[in-house]
Amino acid sequence: MNVKDFLSENKKIKENAFVAVSASFLDENGEPIKWEIKPLTAVENEIFKKECIQIVGENTNYDFAKMNRLQMVASVVYPDLHNAELQDSYKVKTPEDLLGAMLDCAGDYQRLANFITEFNNLGAKVEEKLKIAKK
Repeated sequence: MNVKDFLSENKKIKENAFVAVSASFLDENGEPIKWEIKPLTAVENEIFKKECIQIVGENTNYDFAKMNRLQMVASVVYPDLHNAELQDSYKVKTPEDLLGAMLDCAGDYQRLANFITEFNNLGAKVEEKLKIAKK
């Protein structure tokens, strides 16, 4: 074991992924257009967690749906969910609302959510993460 193995210049960088999310968006050849997805950072995810906790009296509630939306919006690189022209075309004002308007088929929305969860190892148990790390 060597500490140099953990230096930033030796860290493997996870590259963006591409996934066909919906048959509603097709290219000129009639093929589904692939969305570009970037990995979430641990810092981003911690910020999202804090935004999703609600304390009501003595109860602490966690908004899983909001967490899912935040992770999805932060992960999508293309299409640009912050693009004003794209938002205007769907008559929405936020990236979260745009995502819901674009993926109005529940299956498409869930497909993207599942891909982002898997891509970021968010749903994996500790044992599964260790198996991935050993590869």
